[in-house]
Amino acid sequence: MAKIEGIVHRSPYIYRAYLKYCVTLFVLLMSIFACFSSAFAQSTSLVPPETTEKALRIAQKIEQQNLILKASISLEDLKLDTLPDAERLKVLRLLAMDTAFFRTNLSKSKIYTLYQKEAKQQNSARDMKITAIFDLQ
Repeated sequence: MAKIEGIVHRSPYIYRAYLKYCVTLFVLLMSIFACFSSAFAQSTSLVPPETTEKALRIAQKIEQQNLILKASISLEDLKLDTLPDAERLKVLRLLAMDTAFFRTNLSKSKIYTLYQKEAKQQNSARDMKITAIFDLQ
Protein backbone atom coordinates (compact mmCIF):
# COMPACT_ATOMS: atom_id res chain seq x y z
CA MET A 1 0.00 0.00 0.00
CA ALA A 2 1.18 3.48 -0.74
CA LYS A 3 1.17 5.99 2.07
CA ILE A 4 0.46 9.59 1.34
CA GLU A 5 0.99 11.74 4.45
CA GLY A 6 -0.32 9.15 6.80
CA ILE A 7 -3.28 8.08 4.57
CA VAL A 8 -3.31 4.60 3.14
CA HIS A 9 -4.00 4.76 -0.59
CA ARG A 10 -5.61 1.63 -2.10
CA SER A 11 -6.25 2.71 -5.71
CA PRO A 12 -3.73 0.28 -7.29
CA TYR A 13 -5.56 -2.62 -5.66
CA ILE A 14 -8.96 -1.28 -6.67
CA TYR A 15 -7.76 -0.80 -10.26
CA ARG A 16 -6.66 -4.47 -10.46
CA ALA A 17 -10.01 -5.61 -9.11
CA TYR A 18 -11.94 -3.50 -11.64
CA LEU A 19 -9.67 -4.69 -14.42
CA LYS A 20 -10.44 -8.33 -13.60
CA TYR A 21 -14.13 -7.47 -13.36
CA CYS A 22 -14.11 -5.72 -16.78
CA VAL A 23 -12.24 -8.55 -18.48
CA THR A 24 -14.62 -11.11 -17.01
CA LEU A 25 -17.63 -9.08 -18.10
CA PHE A 26 -16.20 -8.66 -21.62
CA VAL A 27 -15.58 -12.42 -21.99
CA LEU A 28 -19.09 -13.16 -20.73
CA LEU A 29 -20.69 -10.70 -23.18
CA MET A 30 -18.63 -12.06 -26.10
CA SER A 31 -19.63 -15.64 -25.28
CA ILE A 32 -23.31 -14.61 -25.13
CA PHE A 33 -22.95 -12.84 -28.48
CA ALA A 34 -21.28 -15.90 -30.01
CA CYS A 35 -24.07 -18.18 -28.78
CA PHE A 36 -26.88 -16.07 -30.19
CA SER A 37 -25.34 -14.99 -33.48
CA SER A 38 -25.41 -17.30 -36.49
CA ALA A 39 -22.34 -19.32 -37.39
CA PHE A 40 -22.03 -17.83 -40.88
CA ALA A 41 -22.78 -14.25 -41.78
CA GLN A 42 -24.40 -15.23 -45.09
CA SER A 43 -26.13 -18.41 -44.05
CA THR A 44 -29.28 -17.41 -45.90
CA SER A 45 -29.17 -17.55 -49.67
CA LEU A 46 -29.59 -14.44 -51.76
CA VAL A 47 -31.43 -16.52 -54.37
CA PRO A 48 -35.07 -17.25 -53.52
CA PRO A 49 -35.99 -20.97 -53.17
CA GLU A 50 -38.44 -20.74 -56.10
CA THR A 51 -35.64 -19.66 -58.44
CA THR A 52 -33.42 -22.51 -57.28
CA GLU A 53 -36.21 -25.03 -57.85
CA LYS A 54 -36.87 -23.67 -61.35
CA ALA A 55 -33.17 -23.82 -62.22
CA LEU A 56 -32.95 -27.43 -61.05
CA ARG A 57 -36.04 -28.39 -63.08
CA ILE A 58 -34.60 -26.76 -66.19
CA ALA A 59 -31.25 -28.48 -65.67
CA GLN A 60 -32.99 -31.87 -65.31
CA LYS A 61 -35.03 -31.23 -68.45
CA ILE A 62 -31.89 -30.31 -70.41
CA GLU A 63 -30.16 -33.44 -69.19
CA GLN A 64 -33.12 -35.82 -69.72
CA GLN A 65 -34.01 -34.56 -73.19
CA ASN A 66 -30.36 -34.22 -74.22
CA LEU A 67 -30.77 -30.58 -75.23
CA ILE A 68 -27.04 -29.89 -75.14
CA LEU A 69 -25.82 -28.55 -78.45
CA LYS A 70 -22.43 -29.64 -79.72
CA ALA A 71 -21.45 -28.40 -83.13
CA SER A 72 -20.12 -31.21 -85.29
CA ILE A 73 -18.22 -28.94 -87.66
CA SER A 74 -14.80 -29.76 -88.98
CA LEU A 75 -12.35 -27.18 -90.24
CA GLU A 76 -12.69 -28.57 -93.75
CA ASP A 77 -16.48 -28.08 -93.69
CA LEU A 78 -16.05 -24.38 -92.93
CA LYS A 79 -14.15 -23.64 -96.17
CA LEU A 80 -12.36 -20.70 -94.61
CA ASP A 81 -10.45 -19.98 -97.84
CA THR A 82 -13.66 -18.99 -99.63
CA LEU A 83 -14.72 -16.46 -97.00
CA PRO A 84 -13.83 -12.76 -97.13
CA ASP A 85 -11.18 -11.58 -94.64
CA ALA A 86 -13.57 -9.95 -92.16
CA GLU A 87 -15.92 -12.93 -92.23
CA ARG A 88 -13.05 -15.42 -91.80
CA LEU A 89 -11.84 -13.55 -88.72
CA LYS A 90 -15.37 -13.49 -87.30
CA VAL A 91 -15.86 -17.24 -87.85
CA LEU A 92 -12.50 -18.05 -86.26
CA ARG A 93 -13.33 -15.79 -83.29
CA LEU A 94 -16.64 -17.60 -82.75
CA LEU A 95 -14.98 -21.02 -83.08
CA ALA A 96 -12.27 -20.01 -80.61
CA MET A 97 -14.92 -18.92 -78.12
CA ASP A 98 -16.85 -22.15 -78.64
CA THR A 99 -13.79 -24.32 -78.11
CA ALA A 100 -12.82 -22.28 -75.03
CA PHE A 101 -16.17 -23.10 -73.46
CA PHE A 102 -16.21 -26.73 -74.66
CA ARG A 103 -19.10 -26.25 -77.10
CA THR A 104 -17.30 -27.94 -79.99
CA ASN A 105 -15.17 -31.02 -80.43
CA LEU A 106 -12.59 -29.19 -82.51
CA SER A 107 -8.94 -29.10 -81.58
CA LYS A 108 -8.27 -26.08 -79.41
CA SER A 109 -4.68 -25.70 -80.49
CA LYS A 110 -5.55 -25.73 -84.20
CA ILE A 111 -8.34 -23.18 -83.80
CA TYR A 112 -6.23 -20.91 -81.58
CA THR A 113 -3.25 -20.95 -83.93
CA LEU A 114 -5.47 -20.27 -86.96
CA TYR A 115 -7.23 -17.45 -85.12
CA GLN A 116 -3.96 -15.94 -83.92
CA LYS A 117 -2.44 -16.15 -87.39
CA GLU A 118 -5.50 -14.52 -88.97
CA ALA A 119 -5.61 -11.77 -86.32
CA LYS A 120 -1.95 -10.90 -86.97
CA GLN A 121 -2.42 -11.07 -90.73
CA GLN A 122 -5.39 -8.68 -90.61
CA ASN A 123 -3.71 -6.55 -87.93
CA SER A 124 -6.80 -6.61 -85.71
CA ALA A 125 -5.86 -5.21 -82.29
CA ARG A 126 -9.07 -6.52 -80.71
CA ASP A 127 -8.50 -10.07 -81.90
CA MET A 128 -4.83 -10.04 -80.93
CA LYS A 129 -5.89 -9.13 -77.38
CA ILE A 130 -8.39 -11.99 -77.40
CA THR A 131 -5.71 -14.42 -78.56
CA ALA A 132 -3.46 -13.17 -75.74
CA ILE A 133 -6.23 -14.12 -73.30
CA PHE A 134 -6.49 -17.55 -74.88
CA ASP A 135 -2.72 -17.97 -74.55
CA LEU A 136 -3.03 -17.30 -70.83
CA GLN A 137 -5.82 -19.83 -70.56
